[in-house]
Amino acid sequence: MIRHRPLGRGHPYRIDPEQRYPVWPATDESFILNATTDANAVKVVVECDVRGRRQFVNAGQIDLPVEKDSSGTHLAAAAGTSAVSKDRRRWQAKLPGLPAETGMRYRFIAGRWRTRWYEVQPFEWRRDGGRLGIESASDLASRLIPESTEWMTGGRGAARVRFALRLDSKEHVVGFGERFDALDQRGHRLDAQVFEQYKRQGNRTYMPMPFAIVTGAEGWGFHVATNRRTWFDVGATDENRLGVEIELDPEDSGPNVLLRLFGGQPADVLGQFLDITGRPTPPPDWVFGLWMSGNEWNTQARVMEMVRRSLEEQVPAGVVVIEAWSDEATFTVFRDAEYVPQKDRPHRLSDFRFPKEGAWPDPKRMVEDLHDLGLKVLLWQIPLLKQMRPGPPQLVADRNVMLEQGYAIKTSDGRPYRNRGWWFPGALMPDFTSEAARSWWLSKRRYLVEDIGIDGFK
Repeated sequence: MIRHRPLGRGHPYRIDPEQRYPVWPATDESFILNATTDANAVKVVVECDVRGRRQFVNAGQIDLPVEKDSSGTHLAAAAGTSAVSKDRRRWQAKLPGLPAETGMRYRFIAGRWRTRWYEVQPFEWRRDGGRLGIESASDLASRLIPESTEWMTGGRGAARVRFALRLDSKEHVVGFGERFDALDQRGHRLDAQVFEQYKRQGNRTYMPMPFAIVTGAEGWGFHVATNRRTWFDVGATDENRLGVEIELDPEDSGPNVLLRLFGGQPADVLGQFLDITGRPTPPPDWVFGLWMSGNEWNTQARVMEMVRRSLEEQVPAGVVVIEAWSDEATFTVFRDAEYVPQKDRPHRLSDFRFPKEGAWPDPKRMVEDLHDLGLKVLLWQIPLLKQMRPGPPQLVADRNVMLEQGYAIKTSDGRPYRNRGWWFPGALMPDFTSEAARSWWLSKRRYLVEDIGIDGFK
């Protein structure tokens, strides 16, 4: 069996062993076709059809990458796992670039096995291909360098657009959402893409925002109004330019991109941005205190030990987050708790028995003791329903309700969406835009707040 996924699995920073790369090759740019086969395949060829002319290109066998976990953590190990099983062989063919407006179809052949035909159309950067709209005061519009706007077009529409903003020599650029590598991003290249790196994030982040504030001269800022991936070259290639590139839908024949420019000092820029996006509701004051947590604090005794030790050392903690409290399946039940699974109603505290020798012999007393010590208590959560086969009875019951009642997010063909990430792969995602789904999801956790007294969730 041959597998080829032209678009890959959606990993933004890794070329998939079964994908085409680049996904959208430019005119006259060579590109690579990757595929995998069963271990018994000995020869793979790519059959190419360009305007009715066919040719065959041999694919070479290459080794699958062996990725090692450098941090020693289970999460990093999961993130580094190869998407291809070890019993498959990887093949690769390099094809020459295609002339402008010349499409090609291709398929892989290995003995009696054949894939379906795939199509690829070269793209080229052109001055036309869509519309870049600007919302700004008149004196800021000149920040856009007019001749810099180009559209990567081909097939039905444009795959990307790029442009540049004028950057003065004394200006500094901050923002782009949560970042771990620098405050001033001048001289850096980065992107805005949600990604869970867990550790050693570099310029990757799971809280990106295509919004930045520029300081050092008259002061200004910008927002690229898109939910698609964006790339930024903040004076790295040219110190006088801030380059922006935006991913588009190549099936859209008339893309419209909006760039907002804001003038003023940082507080003014942020205020204008929030006037458009909405202002956050301030959380309670205790949220701004010092938080303490440890994934290894996985028993009631350990939590109390670490909290008391912190207070003895005069560490003024105000919040404790208990990470590893649950059964790691439902994320509504304390580990070791004994109970009867429920499908038709949410649990209450009285439904559970907590063994004295267990990890959490008395959760309610623990929370009361932590409150007496002046701490707020949060429990860790995931917004997913974990995929386990067969899984504990309560998880099975929850999964059945989610599917039967239509509480899960669905794909365009109406099937339940399954998480494609490396963490909790295959998990169902509740549709929090549905009032019924929200009510069901929260009702299962209500006893933790009302009966045990926790203060919230992380």
